[in-house]
Amino acid sequence: MFGYETEELAGTEIRLILPDLGAKLSALHLRTNNRIHSCKEAIGRRSNGEAFPVELNLAQTTHQGSPIFVGSARDLSEKYRAEARLKRLQVDRLAAMGGIAAGLAHELNQPLSATKTYLKVIERLVEHPNKAHPVRIEDALARASEQVERAGRIISSLRGLAAQGEPNMLIQSLHRLIEQICEGFAGTFADLRVVAILELGASNDTVLVDGVQIQQVLSNLMKNAIEAMTKTQFRRLTISTSVRDGDIQVDVADSGTGIPDDIKGQLFEPLPSTKDGGMGVGLPMSRVIVEAHEGRIWARDNIERGAVLSFTLPLMEGISSLMETRSQKLGR
Repeated sequence: MFGYETEELAGTEIRLILPDLGAKLSALHLRTNNRIHSCKEAIGRRSNGEAFPVELNLAQTTHQGSPIFVGSARDLSEKYRAEARLKRLQVDRLAAMGGIAAGLAHELNQPLSATKTYLKVIERLVEHPNKAHPVRIEDALARASEQVERAGRIISSLRGLAAQGEPNMLIQSLHRLIEQICEGFAGTFADLRVVAILELGASNDTVLVDGVQIQQVLSNLMKNAIEAMTKTQFRRLTISTSVRDGDIQVDVADSGTGIPDDIKGQLFEPLPSTKDGGMGVGLPMSRVIVEAHEGRIWARDNIERGAVLSFTLPLMEGISSLMETRSQKLGR
């Protein structure tokens, strides 16, 4: 933990590795009436001079009539890094929401303006009921209702991003998460005549993730792929996995129309969407989730036709190996 050999520390001043231990002991001594048995956080110092947080478990006892302190120290670096990672998810989500909110006014303006137009038409129809009109009141009401629903979907998308809770990180099988989300899409595949192919070839798929959030990413990418194939006769969706440099990579490939050149570099940014359904919140949300899991997400053209949306996640094996390597380097 501190980077020293046992022989190097034997007989040395404890403040070499725990520089603020004296202050911690004095504070505890005053509060506990000379009886110390407590757990406190302190700052440790490695052999290379690096400071790091430690948890001290201290107890006071006696040895041959003399008071002594017995203690143990636990490195809190990984704990702090994990907490920072969770906090970063919240910060990144707020940043994404800021960008999404900036486009919200533009996006809402379209359905609201259309609703206003249809209501004006209805007003004229009511004022002149006996006059011949090319549009019926029922039709105008139906179209106004559609636009109100569209505005509601836009707002719901933003609310969904804001309401998402902190990740519940568990060791899980990514292949199983993929299979579960595909089972949920079975009806959609059948209705839209989409041929779904799973090529789960990764030799290792054990990851430390929030399963709900990763399935949200998969759902967003699959919905995007399905929408891209609505105007094509042959609709094939392929989800494949592979292991690359300690990460597992997921590729969601479609046979759609491909990615327009003017939005390739902004696909995962919270910008106004050209879709009729409203804002393009799904892909920016996916980026926030994947990056909070220490992964990457990107898009490229499919070799045959269409597009491929890919993301990576660290394998649990890689996380464990990294922690073990760090422990070996630092020593005991």
